[in-house]
Amino acid sequence: MKIKSIIAVLICSLLSFSLTAPSIACPPPDCGDCYTWNSETEECEWDCTTGQCCDDGVCVDNCDAENCEECVAGDCEVCGGDTSKFCCDGNCCISNCEVCVEGNCVEIDVNSVTSDVDVVCVGCWITFTATTNPSGHQDKIEWSAPGGDPNSGSGSSIHTRWVTAGTKTVTASICDNNDSNQVTIAYPTNFRETYWEDLGDGVLYFEYMWDSSTGDLNDLSGCRVGEVVYYPGTSNPYIAPDPPFDLWEITNPTRKDVDATLGELADMHGKGGGFSKPYCESGFGAKQWYEYLTCFGGPINLEDHDIDRSVYQFDPLDPNSVWQYKVEKSGHFSTMDLP
Repeated sequence: MKIKSIIAVLICSLLSFSLTAPSIACPPPDCGDCYTWNSETEECEWDCTTGQCCDDGVCVDNCDAENCEECVAGDCEVCGGDTSKFCCDGNCCISNCEVCVEGNCVEIDVNSVTSDVDVVCVGCWITFTATTNPSGHQDKIEWSAPGGDPNSGSGSSIHTRWVTAGTKTVTASICDNNDSNQVTIAYPTNFRETYWEDLGDGVLYFEYMWDSSTGDLNDLSGCRVGEVVYYPGTSNPYIAPDPPFDLWEITNPTRKDVDATLGELADMHGKGGGFSKPYCESGFGAKQWYEYLTCFGGPINLEDHDIDRSVYQFDPLDPNSVWQYKVEKSGHFSTMDLP
């Protein structure tokens, strides 16, 4: 009986120990110097206070707040390591948007945008200039000139032009601050025939006029208005059939133009040489384009005409009938009898 009681007591003691003994916890992870494991959040937390950094496992006050130094992962970095900022007596300013004024970060405003002209003809150059407030920070300006060539730039000015007419807007910006200016691109319009005359002897005379899209011909400065005439084929000069055209060598194509600010031009169509026998029925045509030349040179068509020149016998049924030369354009013509 004694032995049985002792065994029973031992068994109860063992069971009681197994039920009440504490569990063995896993060791916390190694967070490194100046970090401590937080078992509640299960995260490593920074031991040091604001402005302190870790030096061989010890939190030390070695970040200079006056120089905007902040402790980032154990290192003192200016403005938290943000390279887009700079220090202003303890304040962090945005490098491209602000300047330091008496220890304060001050936004840079675009003060004004001006242009060297308000109106130009298509393709002519315009220079825009901007100032800032506080002054002297034009190097931070970014330019936008939609449709211009170039359409963007940086610095105190932009030199650009437009190949299309209309009102154009240019904007100078520093971050969210900006200012704009508008200019007008003018062009010749309403090109028209105002006078014609048969001067006789196979010569036609025309006068043409045009306006400026702005109403002021002076705004067309830099542009030109003129004509180009293309003769048959691609050879230069063009040589008319001989006979009956004697020594007609014409520059192909033929061009001439005047300053667009004049608002008018005269055009004459006569003879390019003499006539040779034996006369025969012959002729040639040409295509004439009136156009304006922009400041960058590209021609813009205004209107076109056909010019026809011919030699023929007035009455082909009469062998003694006179031979004639005729030049014709826009329904007008001039003739002359050949000797």
